[in-house]
Amino acid sequence: MQQLSFGDRSRIFAKRLKGSNTVPVYEPYLEHKSGYRIVWTTEGTSILVWYVAKHKHVSRCVQLIEGSINRSQRQRMPFGLPENSTEATDLLTVHLDPLGNVPLKVYELTSSELSEINAATWTPKLHLTGEEKRIVETKGTLLVLGRSGTGKTVCVCNRMEYDRHIYGHNPMFSQLFVARSQRLCRMVKETLGSPPNSRFTTFGKLQLHLESSLLQCSDEHDGVFMLSKKVDFSYFKNEIYSCSASNNVDPLVVWTNIHTFLKGSIEATQSGGMLSK
Repeated sequence: MQQLSFGDRSRIFAKRLKGSNTVPVYEPYLEHKSGYRIVWTTEGTSILVWYVAKHKHVSRCVQLIEGSINRSQRQRMPFGLPENSTEATDLLTVHLDPLGNVPLKVYELTSSELSEINAATWTPKLHLTGEEKRIVETKGTLLVLGRSGTGKTVCVCNRMEYDRHIYGHNPMFSQLFVARSQRLCRMVKETLGSPPNSRFTTFGKLQLHLESSLLQCSDEHDGVFMLSKKVDFSYFKNEIYSCSASNNVDPLVVWTNIHTFLKGSIEATQSGGMLSK
């Protein structure tokens, strides 16, 4: 690995594999008599290591790499996006995972860091595309949309780390990471670490915390929510919907429509936060 990183391209380290038609795919021995090969391609002035595999699996690795590169090159450009734009360049440089239709996660490693790989505390640094870097470094609030596996969590983690570096000296600085999955919260927390000014929680726990923090009062005109008057789905189903004369529709369907209207309708937005009775 070190000899490759130092630019050694002799036949021992850069033997081109058969079947690599789209881009040249090379292999050297990981170490002699180990039976393992390093399967790699070039990426500008860097090398991209795709697999470390046994010799009998190398042909399959080449097929997977070929398929990934071909699918990446067939990505359709969004309508109206200029071919020479920065966004178009980002799309063309994104590789797809050989085993799935999601972006390939690439880790950056310099020659000087190779000796640290065997350390138990070593954590690889994810390579960010130009679009991901702009998300991380842009000031203000951002809304990032994308389906599973497109790199949203990667951007969030790097953005939190970037903000810690820029604003961490401010005693008022704090961070809150909220997700639906406890597993995702735990993964992000382990990745970033948890200093005193950073908190990681799920939507459910955050909701319970906010509800328990609401003050109870006897005067509804004080603008404070009264927990005694809260209506959840269980109360709605048993006490309100069951008393309705017409209940041919499943109560969950009715509840979802009411809940959605209260939280997400244009009327709720235009009312300034509170709907009239």
